[in-house]
Amino acid sequence: MIRTNLFLLLTLAVCRPATAGAEPLNDVVETAVAAESFQTLVAALKAANLVDALKADGPFTVFAPTDDAFAKLPRGTVARLLKPENRDRLRAILTYHVVPGRLEAADLLASPSPTSLNGAPLPVSLRNGRVGIQKASLVTPNILCSNGIIHVIDAVLLPIEEGVLDVAKRAGTFGTLLAAVEAAGLRNTLTGTGPFTVFAPTDEAFAKLPEGTLPELLKPANRAKLAAVLARHVVRVRITAANALRAGSVRTLAGDAVQVALRDGVLRVGEATLVNADLEARNGIIHVIDRVLLPPPADRRRAVRDTLMLAIERGVPVYNAGRPGACASIYEVAVRAVLAMAGAELLPEERAGLESALERLSHASGDQDRAWLLRRAMDQVLASLEARPDEPTEKAKSTMKTKTFQPLIEAPLPRGFPAPGPVGEVVLKEYPKYRAARAQGGNSFWTLFSHIKRNKIAMTAPVEMAMDGDDGDLKRQNMAFLYASPALGQPGSDGRVDVVDLGPVRVLSFGIRGPLTDQKKEQARQAIEARLRGESKTWKRSGEWRLLGYNSPMVQAERRFWELQLPVARLEEGRTP
Repeated sequence: MIRTNLFLLLTLAVCRPATAGAEPLNDVVETAVAAESFQTLVAALKAANLVDALKADGPFTVFAPTDDAFAKLPRGTVARLLKPENRDRLRAILTYHVVPGRLEAADLLASPSPTSLNGAPLPVSLRNGRVGIQKASLVTPNILCSNGIIHVIDAVLLPIEEGVLDVAKRAGTFGTLLAAVEAAGLRNTLTGTGPFTVFAPTDEAFAKLPEGTLPELLKPANRAKLAAVLARHVVRVRITAANALRAGSVRTLAGDAVQVALRDGVLRVGEATLVNADLEARNGIIHVIDRVLLPPPADRRRAVRDTLMLAIERGVPVYNAGRPGACASIYEVAVRAVLAMAGAELLPEERAGLESALERLSHASGDQDRAWLLRRAMDQVLASLEARPDEPTEKAKSTMKTKTFQPLIEAPLPRGFPAPGPVGEVVLKEYPKYRAARAQGGNSFWTLFSHIKRNKIAMTAPVEMAMDGDDGDLKRQNMAFLYASPALGQPGSDGRVDVVDLGPVRVLSFGIRGPLTDQKKEQARQAIEARLRGESKTWKRSGEWRLLGYNSPMVQAERRFWELQLPVARLEEGRTP
């Protein structure tokens, strides 16, 4: 008690916040020396030759065990570690107590797995109102120093040396899982550096599988199928159970999203119950579950997806035509059909979302509200289904889905415009003369939307965006809504909108499916430029890059469609006006 009080007095003296006229703060080593409660820690730092490293500029976050904390180690441990021949082991332990950067206690809770100088993550938790680091607790946090911050802890942090497979083997209840990992050829993967999160079914969980399922999966001929099943149990980052619950779902090595939710007071991972959480390992963390996470049959899942997508494709044009009641009816029929046909194809959260939307229809304020209630629930299910591909390990499946992808047309095309598509190919397209409303000052969707509503101009697809940057970094410069016909409206200015007429144009076009990332834009640009180089005796560039966007934010991200385009002209033709 006397030592603790002395420590507090000293830290107030040597680590007080810097203010005008105050003495400079000491560094982390000087602070530990002055406090006198860290004699063992200081001796260890000297034996490991780490004093100079921790007197550097930093900043460092140091989790400092007191002398009492070191005294809790087994008898003789400290003496052995201080011997020269054990210097590497001592350095590994001490660097496990240091994190680059200045992290206060609140920062630790916001980022619960900081990486130590040792290279291993430090598991952070909140236990009985105190911040916990591995098995230690912060007894005095946030002691400011000139080159970092010290948090006093009540136990020495020992790096975990067992990997996830070693921890599973020592537990003695994962024999079937370990045998499956061997049969699937995943041992090398799971003994790697990671970090991994493993949702580990127990032997009893495997015993719940339908008769004959496990022997069939363990056959050499079914190795790929077994690997796909096991991949649904592994996440390529370290996620505590609390963080998984906050996220609502986790993306597995199989490429799909497994839902994590609290139902009836029980934490569920997909259809499994989490029975033991946060078993730490050197290269990750294990959560024990009571059921194997099997993917639902692909054909029935596709039927659910296709039913909802067909309803949206039929409902959106009806809604945009001013008939929200008819759109809501289309959506309702589809939702009821999906609930009737789907079993395990829908996760409980997905089913609950659709059922809740139906229940709330009677309280909706009107047809628009009814349509949106159902649409939001449908979009949530589609997003979840899209995150769970039919054959997670087969790249060919993804390629096939791209080639057969049909863009969703939410509004009529301008007169004479070619159909959108295809995905992933460079094609030559011709566009007629058209009229466009272009926002001044960049992308201004709502400015343009107000313009067409005010002037009673029907919405069309696509939206056109001028692109700038020939160095591979294409950026959107401005946005334009296109009129259905150049006979509508009048050219000129309307507030912050310029209405302009644009002449016929030929373009090389590349279709892009899904979220528009910089990588996808760069791939499209390179493909178009390669095509232009290959046909340089016929075509030349005649204008600036442009991007056509066919879908509103209401459309699920994976269903959106874009076309990156570059105007071209035959060599004998002049530059397109």
